This record gives sequence, structure tokens and C-alpha cells, in this order.
Amino acid sequence: PDGDAAVDLTATSAILNAGTGTIDLDLAVATVGGTAAGGITLSNSGAITLSSLQSTAGDITVSTATGGIALAGVAVNAATGVILLQAPAGGVTQPGGAVTAAVLEIVAPTAATIDLSNAGNLVGTLQTSIGSAALSMANAGALSIVADAGLTVARVIAQGNVAVSTPGSLVIGPPTSPFPVLQSTTQLDLREVDGTVTLINGGQLVAPSVLLNPSNPVIDVGGSVQSTTGLNQAVAAINALPAIAGAIYQITVGANLTLSQPLVFNRGAALSGPGCTLTGTS
Repeated sequence: PDGDAAVDLTATSAILNAGTGTIDLDLAVATVGGTAAGGITLSNSGAITLSSLQSTAGDITVSTATGGIALAGVAVNAATGVILLQAPAGGVTQPGGAVTAAVLEIVAPTAATIDLSNAGNLVGTLQTSIGSAALSMANAGALSIVADAGLTVARVIAQGNVAVSTPGSLVIGPPTSPFPVLQSTTQLDLREVDGTVTLINGGQLVAPSVLLNPSNPVIDVGGSVQSTTGLNQAVAAINALPAIAGAIYQITVGANLTLSQPLVFNRGAALSGPGCTLTGTS
């Protein structure tokens, strides 16, 4: 109906429309879509799929008591609109259409899957409260990521500048296919990363320009390296990184290792392993 809507609704799926007002509903549905001129606020008892859900002049807030949130086309005003997704007992995934918003905020637990890989996404700022859950996202424009704690990236690829802000560390590296990466077509701005930037499992920083926090310009490669294979991979990863002004490359060995090949670096790097021994090749 037109106008404000504030009712409880139980259904397998629902289409909601408020031509001149807002939608504010407590739901028990599997799939919901619709349009409102004003804001949309939905609270669902379980997992929910948002299918072609749009607010033309307001914000969208969706929360679940249990289960995750799946996105199949969600949009607000690209210049001013905010989408808030709260899934305290689930993840946020994207099996369908793109997300458009000035700000997308995600609240989810550490064990959640956060995967927004539709290349048509157009989000200005992504705000996360996801603990150590790994983030995957594609974006058709520039992207600013603001994390309330340390941030773990599986694959984030944007067609424009990427800026990351976190009071903790930035980790690129949960195992993904083809490889974990933080990638920009123009520039990665990591000056607001207060902790260490760590690359593990073949993690990569890919951009024509990478800016680091001048107070902590360390790039730790490999985490705590426990094997000769891991050490060789860490050296190769350092050699493959783009030229980064002021970067301090670091490999930390966490076990006694026998080298399988010479370690050849194409730039300066710190190799340390308190209490550990490296035995050379024959």
C-alpha cells in the first residue's frame, strides 16, 4: 500500500511498496523485495534474501535474529543513501544483483562469510564490524573501507582508488581461488592502517601506487613461516610486490628450516627468526 506501513508479516516471500512513505516491518519471510520513497526498516526472524529492494530517497536497514542476509539487488541513492545490514548470527552474501549505496555498513560475527563479489556494485564507503571474518568484494568505482577493528581481506577489487582505515592490522591472505588480493586500478591508500600489513597464503597488493602509514610502513610476508616451502613463497611474494616507497619488507621464520634453494631478493628485506636456525643448501 501507499504511505507508511508498520505491520507484522509471515510469508514465504513478500513484495512491499510504499509510494509516498516508509516501510517498517517485523517479518518472518524467506525473500522480500519492493520499493519505498522513504526509508525501509526490516527485522526478520531468520535468514532472508533481499530481491530488488529499493529506497529512492531514504535508507535501508535489515536485521536478522538468526541466519544470514543474501543480496539480489539492493539500492539506495548512490550519493546519500545508507544500507545497514545486521546479521549477528550469519553472514552477508550476494547470489544476485548489484548493491548501490553511498555507505554500506555490515555487522556480522567473526565466523561469517562476507562475500559481495558482483562487479556491478557501486558503493562509496564500506563500514565493517565483522571481527576476523574475511571480506570479499568487487566495486565498479572507488571504495573506502572503514573497519572498527583489524581487517582480513580475501579478495577486494575496485575500479578506482581503494582506501583502508583500521585501528588494527590488515591481513591479505585467507586461502581463495585464484589468490587473495587487495586490488585497485589506480591507488591503494593504506595510510590509515594503524597495525601491520600482512600477506599470507600468496596474498598480494596490486595497484600502480601503494601508500603506507609512514609511522608503521611494515609489510610482513608469510606470517610466521613454518616450512621451507612457505619461506620460498614469502621471498617470491616480496619480489612480486609493486614498488612501494618507504616500505619495510619483513619475513619472520617460526621454525628451524633447511633451505631448498638460495634466497634471492630483488629489494631490501628483513629476515628474522628469534631462536630459529636456517641451514643452507648444499
